[in-house]
Amino acid sequence: ARPSLPRLSFPFKGPFYADFDEKDGQDGLAGELFTACERLLPDLRPEWIRLWYTGGKGFHMTLDPVLFGMEDEAHPKLPSIYREMGIMLGLGSILDPTVYSESRGRLWRVPGVIRKNGKRKVPITLDQLTWPRRALDELARSDQIRSLESAPPRFSPRLAETFRAAREKVSSQRISKRRGVSRRKVPQDLAGLVAALPRKCVDEYGDWLKVGMALHHETHGGPQGLRLWHRWSAGSHKYEADVLDRKWKGFGRVGVTRGTLIHMVRGR
Repeated sequence: ARPSLPRLSFPFKGPFYADFDEKDGQDGLAGELFTACERLLPDLRPEWIRLWYTGGKGFHMTLDPVLFGMEDEAHPKLPSIYREMGIMLGLGSILDPTVYSESRGRLWRVPGVIRKNGKRKVPITLDQLTWPRRALDELARSDQIRSLESAPPRFSPRLAETFRAAREKVSSQRISKRRGVSRRKVPQDLAGLVAALPRKCVDEYGDWLKVGMALHHETHGGPQGLRLWHRWSAGSHKYEADVLDRKWKGFGRVGVTRGTLIHMVRGR
């Protein structure tokens, strides 16, 4: 049975959204996105994962709020919730977190508008993610933007639970701040911050990923940060050194910093 969600009335509403941009020197973004989308297929039909090629360096994705029971709902922290939801869905290592702004709104390219390079943002299917980039570029230069037909999306209990977990996480962070937990003294050096993290963080994929992103950012992708992430991650039964190394190589300047680690320590 479909669980009931509280009726809310706040400014932010709309589909889940995610932006994926190739960083300088990064290869295989389309393949990583395809793999991430495949993990959603047990619960979703392929056409319910709405994808666009931006005509530039990346891709956009949206998921209809019907899929997780928020079609008629709104929430004041929805951008932050969607950011956490993206991480929980396994998109964290490739998504661009800067689009989740509650002050500036969603920064989103309009489909069909010609860019300076002569290409447009165009809808694509999941299978088209496997196309060579030159074929996608040809599609983006086309004069006609075709509409992709799709059966109406249906409620997914798994996505509803993911949304609920992301919402609870964002809400708990706000409660911690109101209670003054944010004023707790914390170490300032990276090793001290990582050592002070709650034990559960190393086993929770989203938190584990954010720690790696923060260490990558603060050490400019250097070996010191990588070694620190390895040492901390080895405390989990899920630790796989080769997986960690692959994630590290894919991190760019994603806006996850030392401040993220401090917030995680203070919120324990």
